[in-house]
Order: sequence, then C-alpha cells, then structure tokens
Amino acid sequence: MIDVAGSNFEAFLAAYSQIRYDFEMDAFDRTEIREIKKLAREKRAAYGLEAPLGRNIFRYIASKEQHVFFESQHFDNPCLDAFLFIPPHHNENVFIVLNSQQPLVNQIFAAAHEYYHYLIHRDHHVCSLADLKDKEEQKASRFAAEFLLPDEALRKSIERWLEIIHKNAFKEADKTDVVILCYGLTIHYELPLKAVIYRLAEEHYIDDVSTYMDDYEFIKKTFHQAIVRDQKQAKELISNENPYIDETMYDLLINAYRHGYVSFSELEKDIQMLKLNSEILTPFREEIMSEEDDEELPDHLKESLSRKILDSQVE
Repeated sequence: MIDVAGSNFEAFLAAYSQIRYDFEMDAFDRTEIREIKKLAREKRAAYGLEAPLGRNIFRYIASKEQHVFFESQHFDNPCLDAFLFIPPHHNENVFIVLNSQQPLVNQIFAAAHEYYHYLIHRDHHVCSLADLKDKEEQKASRFAAEFLLPDEALRKSIERWLEIIHKNAFKEADKTDVVILCYGLTIHYELPLKAVIYRLAEEHYIDDVSTYMDDYEFIKKTFHQAIVRDQKQAKELISNENPYIDETMYDLLINAYRHGYVSFSELEKDIQMLKLNSEILTPFREEIMSEEDDEELPDHLKESLSRKILDSQVE
C-alpha cells in the first residue's frame, strides 16, 4: 500500500506494475479461502450467484456502496489498471480510478480487485500492486475472480459444457476443449482469460495450471483473433471504451471546496495529482481574486455562507 499524498505520483505510477495480477495457487490456507469466498458471496448476493456481473459491476457496486465512485482517467503506463484513492481531506468518499487506456475486461477485473481493498483496507489512500508477492494483493485478485465468477456459476457452466462436448467428467475433456471453455467463460462472465484459467485450477478442475500458463500467450493471441471474427459483446471487452460509469470526481472535489472541507491550495494539489483538468478551477480563482479585493463580504453573501456551513454540518 502506498500513500501518495506526500509522495512523487509519477514515481508511483512508474512502479505500479501489474504483470498482470498474481494468482498464486498456494498463497492461502483453507480458512483464508473460506473468508474470501464468504465475502465475495455476501457482496454479490443481491445480484445473484449465477448471473454474469461483468460490466454491470460499476453500477452494482455504486448502488451498494453510497460513498464509492468510479472515475476513468488516461494514464500512459501500460501496466496500470486502476487504483483506490481516498481524499485525505474528506475520507468518506472513495474513488476507484480506472485507466481508460486498458481494455474493458481489465477495467472490470480492476474494479473488483480495488473493491476488495475498499472493503478491507479503506484507511489507505492508494493500493499498489507493485509487489506481486504481497499477500493482500493476492487476496484481492482471488476475491475479484470469485466475485465475477462464483462457484455456482462455474459449476453450472461446466455442466452445460460437458453436455455439449458429450463428456461425463471434466477429466475426460482434452486441452482444446478446455481452452474453448475458457474462451466461453471469459466472454460470458467478462473477466480476464488468465483469471478464468486460475478459477478452474482453484476449484480443482485443472490439476496442473502450468500446462495452460506455459502456452498462455499463444492461447491469448488465439482468443483475440477469434474475437475479431466473433460477436459484438466480445469485441467490446477488448476495446477500452467504458460507458458504464458515471464520473463524479470533479463535482465532489468542487463541493468539498465549496463546503470548506479543503482549501483552494489543497484542491489544486488533489486535481494535479489525479491528472484532472485544471481548467475547472478558473472560475474559483477569479472568485477568490474578487473576494480579496473586497474589504468585507456583503450581507447576502454572509447569509449564504452561513447557510452552506449549516447544511454541511447537517450532512
């Protein structure tokens, strides 16, 4: 975990490597696995355990967590998917900031990954995956995979797949059939291909995950080539367009300033750190300059300011 409030944000981004997520198979004991599964089930119970969550994750989390907001920002670092930002001046609100340069399927998984950190580590400002062997990052990845593809959904999908390929058990299927299953699960449940492969291993359908990971780049390339000729839904997953989030960070930061939660200089620092458009501050600079020229606030402004302070206290 990294608190970037007083650190070099560019250095943080440069070190923020997710190649891609760590799905270490032997990272957890049985108790830890049960806890992760329980949390994932609890948090998506209202949605159902078999229905694909996928791109609906953004609105679903926002509907469950009134203080969690999603933002999309352009970051040039190709290894940055997302991070969790908690403004130090108004820490009720939490922002999951997604890299708009990443494919939608990565943004979906990153949202689930950062949601775990919000649930467990919400006292930290930013979650870093720079240390791929950090156990909490491994837990976040396991939670994300379970959240997007629960046991029940995986089991039902495998049962239907076995009927289609006319096999009685998973062990009877050959590698080609399993790869096709992975493609189908990736598209239907909208999570990364690697996460699907590890879900099969986690639930003991696959004995040796290295059999697939050794050929992962070839499998992934074939998957992308198949998508080019495939359905619209699949193409959307590998594009970086994400129309499924309602961005509110600009409004919330400005409201924090208006209600006196942050000073103008603190607002400038937050906007600069998050690489937001600083032009939104222009009207407020002009307002501040105008106020500095006045010896005393007019009565109507005093009254308006008093009402705002009272309103913020009520909130």
